[in-house]
Amino acid sequence: MLLQTKEFQDTLSSISVALSADKNVTHIELKASQGTLFINATNNEFFVSVRYPLTVDEDFYAVINATSFISLVSSLKSETIELSINDNSIQVKTGKSKYSFAISTTKLNKISLSNREVECQVSNEILENILKVNGVEVKKAISDEMEAIHQQYFFTNEACFTFTTGACLNLFNLGSNFKILLNNRIVKLFKLFNEPATMFYGVDRINDLNQAKIVLFTDTVFVIAIVTNDDSLKSSLENKFEAAKRLANDPYKTRFTIDSDELLSTVKRFTTFTKNTTKLEIPSFIPARITFKDNTISIVDSSGNTDTLVPSEIISAEESSVVVNLCDILDRTTSYKSGTIEVGFGDNRSILLKKDSLINLICKLPNDYV
Repeated sequence: MLLQTKEFQDTLSSISVALSADKNVTHIELKASQGTLFINATNNEFFVSVRYPLTVDEDFYAVINATSFISLVSSLKSETIELSINDNSIQVKTGKSKYSFAISTTKLNKISLSNREVECQVSNEILENILKVNGVEVKKAISDEMEAIHQQYFFTNEACFTFTTGACLNLFNLGSNFKILLNNRIVKLFKLFNEPATMFYGVDRINDLNQAKIVLFTDTVFVIAIVTNDDSLKSSLENKFEAAKRLANDPYKTRFTIDSDELLSTVKRFTTFTKNTTKLEIPSFIPARITFKDNTISIVDSSGNTDTLVPSEIISAEESSVVVNLCDILDRTTSYKSGTIEVGFGDNRSILLKKDSLINLICKLPNDYV
């Protein structure tokens, strides 16, 4: 079986996403059928398949150690690679070089969905924002070892919601009504999609248990995963989601827009005064007071360091101030794409950051911090 090296390396790079999502994924399955080579990876939670088109119809099947095979193929410089099976090994030939990998007897678990309750199209932008923007809250929950409710992505037809001490609302409209809970391992697989994907969702009855599953696929990538089907957890997250929506719609007496890169670079400057001088680590807590007055934004930290910003546009010009952890702003704005963002604060319990359909709510600190 003759393969183009660069294209095959790109395909293996995609399947590597599954390996990084869960360290327990150690093997890949190579299966050629009807003019397509399927590279598959799986665990007890998800099954991932990436397709590589063949020029001729060949039969080929082998399960091999993923890490060593991908590492070798990634290092090859030849234009083409030839794969063949010899006894109990798979041969990789390129030019005068030949490498051999033992074929494993490991059987890959297959997951299927028979009861499709929902079908819709999901843009790659939505998937990317779930991964990068909603993911900020979940990563914080995992690193701080917060409760399970904080480590879930509440994914519905109208939004993806995640929360810790703050919250992220990623708003959209996918039509069909559904409520799904996703964990971080499954969301990591969204890296596989650089084009819109078709999504199926359903619940299969297996051994007297209701097992919820989600399917995402394009012409080249197929992902199916078993997801949490805990109605109590869904209900709790839905209540938190509705509360966050109400906060986001609160009247913020100070509202303005500002360039996200300018805000980010300004906040980063405050980290230079509090970095660990030996490890150069950015701290996790920098209390500062943000004040809007005379059409100017001033930021003052607890050491008296001061910086100012000029808004791009003033929406609501009432004078006010708020104390916030600048690291919370830094974490959220880093996940945004460049452009204008809206900022709001005042007598509310939270600070509003809004970038198009993305909303972050950051809890304000007591006034005596600064």
